[in-house]
Amino acid sequence: TMKLGVPPDWNKPIARDYYYRRLVMLKEKMEALTGNTITDDRLRTAVGTMNRIRDLLSRIGDLRKEDRPPIRGCDYIRLEHLSFFIDDDLLIPQLENLYESLRLSDSPVSGKEPRILLAGNVIASGDYVVPDLIESSGALIVAEFMDRGHRYRQWQVEAEGDLLSNICDTYYLHRVPSTVFQPAWEERLNHLEELIDTYRIDAVVWYQLAFDEIHNMEYAVVAKELGKRNLPVLKLESAYEYTREAMGPLTTRIESFISSIGQRGAH
Repeated sequence: TMKLGVPPDWNKPIARDYYYRRLVMLKEKMEALTGNTITDDRLRTAVGTMNRIRDLLSRIGDLRKEDRPPIRGCDYIRLEHLSFFIDDDLLIPQLENLYESLRLSDSPVSGKEPRILLAGNVIASGDYVVPDLIESSGALIVAEFMDRGHRYRQWQVEAEGDLLSNICDTYYLHRVPSTVFQPAWEERLNHLEELIDTYRIDAVVWYQLAFDEIHNMEYAVVAKELGKRNLPVLKLESAYEYTREAMGPLTTRIESFISSIGQRGAH
C-alpha cells in the first residue's frame, strides 16, 4: 500500500506542489511494483482513452437537458457505475452505439415529471433504492451533484505537455472541489446553482450517509441557499439498511415530497 496525500487546502500553491510530488512518487512505486515503465506515450494514450470515455458520458448526460430525456436518471447512474468495471476497449464502442441509439430514440417519460437534482455524498454501486424510489414516485432525476460514486465527466485532461502535471491540475484544481476541501463551499454552491439552471431543476434531493458531520454542515448551507430560490429540498440519510420496517417511512417521505412538488408546480 501507499498513502496518496490529498491536502484539503486545495487553493494553496504548496498544497498543489505536494499533491504533484505524491503523484510522481505513486508513478515510481507503480513502475517498481509492476516492472513496467510509464512512458509519456503510454500515459498519453491512457489520458486520451479516459477523455473519450468522459466525452461520451457527457454527450449522453447532456441528453438529459431535454424536456423529454431519452434515458431515465436511474439508468444513467447505473451506466456510470458500469463504466468503472468494463474494459475500456469494450466500453468505448458500446458508449458510442448507445449515444447514437438514444439520440434517435423516443423518450420513456412524458416530460411532465418534476425534474430532480440528486446531491450529497455518494451513490455507491448497487445502492439504487433511493434513485429508484424517486423515479417510481413520479419524478425524474436529470442531474447529480455527488462527491463520490460517479465520474467527473465535465473536466478533460490536456494531452500535451507535462502529462502528470496536467492530471494533477485537472483532478486537484480544475474540477469542483469535494466537501472536505475547505474553504470550498462557495465554489460548490456556484456549481450547484449552475446545474439547477442548466437542467431546469424543480427540486433537490440531498442524499448522504448517516452520521456524516461534514455533509450535515454542507446541507445546512445548501438548504439555506435553495430556500432563497424557493426551491424544495428533501434530506435523506442512509445506513444501507433497507429492511421492510425502514422502507415504509422512506417510501412515504419520498412519495409525499414528489407529490408536493407536483401540487406546487400546478399553482
